[in-house]
Amino acid sequence: MAFGSRYKWLIIVILSSLIIVFSVFYGLVYGQLWLRFPDNIKAKIALNRLAVSSYNYPVCHEACFYERQLYKQIIASNLDRIKIGDRVKQLILAENNNLIFRLELLDVLSFQPIPDYLSEYLVGGEEPQVREKIKELFLTESVSADELTNRFLISSTTEEQINILNSLQMKSDSSLADFYLGIIVNNPNLKIKNGALAALSNLLPSATYVTGDFLAKIEDLIFDSNTNKYLRKEIILLLGEYLPIQEKTVTDILVAAYSDETTVDKFSRLFVVDILNRASANNYAKPEISASEWQEYRDHNSLWGND
Repeated sequence: MAFGSRYKWLIIVILSSLIIVFSVFYGLVYGQLWLRFPDNIKAKIALNRLAVSSYNYPVCHEACFYERQLYKQIIASNLDRIKIGDRVKQLILAENNNLIFRLELLDVLSFQPIPDYLSEYLVGGEEPQVREKIKELFLTESVSADELTNRFLISSTTEEQINILNSLQMKSDSSLADFYLGIIVNNPNLKIKNGALAALSNLLPSATYVTGDFLAKIEDLIFDSNTNKYLRKEIILLLGEYLPIQEKTVTDILVAAYSDETTVDKFSRLFVVDILNRASANNYAKPEISASEWQEYRDHNSLWGND
């Protein structure tokens, strides 16, 4: 008691410092504080995180997929930096490197024309899966985005429209963001909606299309009682990627979704909690979901065709 009374302010300063250090550490390791770093540092962290994810999770499910998309988009936007571009090149060409990591890095390069070293790898590279991935990403039919969107509009079959969306997705053309969102809002076919959402998720988040009107349409989808709950969950995960672009608006939508227990199903709200807790110092309580409810949710996923 005497020691505590004598050194009260020193103890307060030490404890406050420890709390601040822990908060910063937690934000860097488990949160998104690193997204506020300068671009060159952020790109290096994204590269390391993509490597760790590839090593630890060879089978990548929904949450993992969207995390990797964020890492790849950050790396792609910094490929013009010599150190980042050279590092990506070295990691792809290293034949003893983790194969999944190499394939993920090829996705990063799909945002630009094929580099010369990948053309050379097609001729002399050892790993057949890497060569096939290069062909898949860079040697597709040379059809413009405008022509593909016109084909989509006049197409009469679901299969053909999904194939067109897959081709458009590989172009990673941000000017198509509103086109994809329009399909999600207006097309009645869930498979086509999901294909458009996959293409939209493949775009590098940018203030040029992540506008207030754009986010308002996403908000309407989330709170529409007719929105498929599995699709809603994917839309919420995509919305989380827009936090660095429109932090306040996105946070407001997520908080509103968390509070709406009537329209927003508790599985979607669980993913909202995960995004909010990683993006801030708040600690939102997770909705209670039993093991049997989880099993039923997985067994009837209409996006997987097992409903």
